Amino acid sequence: MNLNLYLAMASLFNLFLSPATHAAEVAGKAVNVSGRVLVRNINEPSGEMHFLKVGDPVLAGTLINTGSTASAKLLMTDKTILDLGPSSLFRVDEYKLAQVSDRKVDVSVEYGKVRASVNEPVGTQGKFNVRTRSATLGVRGTEFIVDAPQSPEVGKSPIQVKNRTLSSEPSQKVSVTVVHGSVAMMSEAPANRGREVARIGAGQQIQTSLSQLESLTKSEKPKMVTLSGEQLLSVKTEAKLADSTFSAAVSIDPASHDRSESNGTNSGAQTMSAITQSVVASTSSIEISPPMVPGTFTPADSITISQNRPIPTIANLSVAFKK
Repeated sequence: MNLNLYLAMASLFNLFLSPATHAAEVAGKAVNVSGRVLVRNINEPSGEMHFLKVGDPVLAGTLINTGSTASAKLLMTDKTILDLGPSSLFRVDEYKLAQVSDRKVDVSVEYGKVRASVNEPVGTQGKFNVRTRSATLGVRGTEFIVDAPQSPEVGKSPIQVKNRTLSSEPSQKVSVTVVHGSVAMMSEAPANRGREVARIGAGQQIQTSLSQLESLTKSEKPKMVTLSGEQLLSVKTEAKLADSTFSAAVSIDPASHDRSESNGTNSGAQTMSAITQSVVASTSSIEISPPMVPGTFTPADSITISQNRPIPTIANLSVAFKK
């Protein structure tokens, strides 16, 4: 075949393939957003920052920053639920679903509070890592809470973690609480990076920092405490956001033509009415910090912004009652 013709055909083939080949895999979506939450994708050339809305997709490279009174709930395609609390900076570094059990997930909590409910087990060929400045948490299927409060020193002394730069405050505490299942904690301290320093079980909690992990000898482990049932419930309740993932997974068509045999009423409309009656639209004022750079808030003086939150739309699925 003529070389020029071959090259032309190859270029044309790549042209048709490129949109599908390079399309980013959707990792999940926002199912609940309270207050003003900033989002941008660091893998996109423009990397434009905007406010996160319910239904927005989450991709690899998505960086989410909640304001001081804001929060967001994410529903991932592997059925993992992530609750991002106020003043949190969260990023999806890698997400490859594959066969679910062999999925490869890498997310980062730069600061703030995140509750993760990993509902589908991760197989031996897969990984689900949650990275903080102090440690990486390896998960196989569990529910846990990471609490890494923002420090005024964050951003002043960056450190390298693999191919990422994280701000670090060596004395800042990072708390990990396991509700059920277990979590493997690997140190990110330069002296023993990658070493498993603890296996945190259900009802247990570790509070540590980069400097504490740095000083551990090979035989030492960070201090772990066992919480009472009341203490564990308190930690979970504080981190868990209002659950509206039902409306993200199931939609209801109020115009359903299936009717109740007893009274001839529209059962789809009845179900819709029962759900929407529990949803109250409100107008409120929230406080957020002004953005310092795209994707971040500063701990500086906050400003007040009024917002109106509409009632979520639930549509497109008929609900019928069996006779």
